Amino acid sequence: MVFSGAAFMPSLFAASPAAAAAPTSPWLGEVGQVGAVGAASALGAPGAAAHQPVGLARTPSGHGYWVAAADGGVFSFGDAAFYGSMGGLALNSPIVGMAASPSGHGYWLVAADGGVFSFGDAAFYGSMGGRPLNSPIVAAAASPSGHGYWLAAADGGVFSFGDAPFRGSLSGQGTAAHVTSITASDRGAGYWLTDATGAIHAFGTARPVTSPPAAPATTPVVAAAATPSGNGYWELTGAPAAPAGPVVGASLGAFSVTCYDLGGITASAVHVRSNVVATDPRVIPLGTTIWIDGIGERTALDTGGAIKGNRLDVWMPTYSQCADWGRQTRAVNLVAP
Repeated sequence: MVFSGAAFMPSLFAASPAAAAAPTSPWLGEVGQVGAVGAASALGAPGAAAHQPVGLARTPSGHGYWVAAADGGVFSFGDAAFYGSMGGLALNSPIVGMAASPSGHGYWLVAADGGVFSFGDAAFYGSMGGRPLNSPIVAAAASPSGHGYWLAAADGGVFSFGDAPFRGSLSGQGTAAHVTSITASDRGAGYWLTDATGAIHAFGTARPVTSPPAAPATTPVVAAAATPSGNGYWELTGAPAAPAGPVVGASLGAFSVTCYDLGGITASAVHVRSNVVATDPRVIPLGTTIWIDGIGERTALDTGGAIKGNRLDVWMPTYSQCADWGRQTRAVNLVAP
């Protein structure tokens, strides 16, 4: 099972009789750590080497796992072999999750714009790359045969490829919850969607699961994977997630996002504050409200000499926060007025 997003609910594993619910691991206090619970063994973690870790998938033996980062990097631990990555290559949109082939000899990486990248024996069955999306893709899950996969979008939309059957979605059902993960049922005839509130939605043969509110964590759990027996799991910590909320409107594509902490007055004659983003007015006019994947809603209220084309500059209150942020590539959508 692979989970990707801001909220991980251990109760989802309780859908299996062998599974045991447990609170979020208290030792997970730093980004890029992998905590082992129950029968799962700690095999290593990328730590700060993984710039914004986003995905985790295990090998069939349960003696290894991979960690994926937003920049396309892949880190292998235990008996998980490295089959390649997108690290160092230009991406139209950041990686948001990963899924492993049933053999353990390959994996897929999925990007926020719906692009799918295949490695090892993980075959490519299609993607949403280049197609219009109402909301960014947030996660992927492989079918049990490995001959297909599902992609899940933040608005609850589900896209099926290969032999992964479509069993329904939350898209268009009026839910305001931000979906964070998709998980295949054991027999592949259904799946669960988990949203940022911790609610789990079952489709097809996936059994309904009652889930309590997410347990607090000093650093958010962004992905998890269960052991083959279901008696344990691993949790991966990542950067703090954006507040949950609907992502609506047209996709504006991928933007290079930097950060500034200067005080004063913006180009719109208002004081700088947390909801401000500097844009190139020729690309995003001042006054436009946008949703930046992983950051949240911001309003174009400022400009900058170096902010040209698909560049954004978000405001944060301290230099250290901006230094930690650096430069990242993020998917951006318009927000309806």
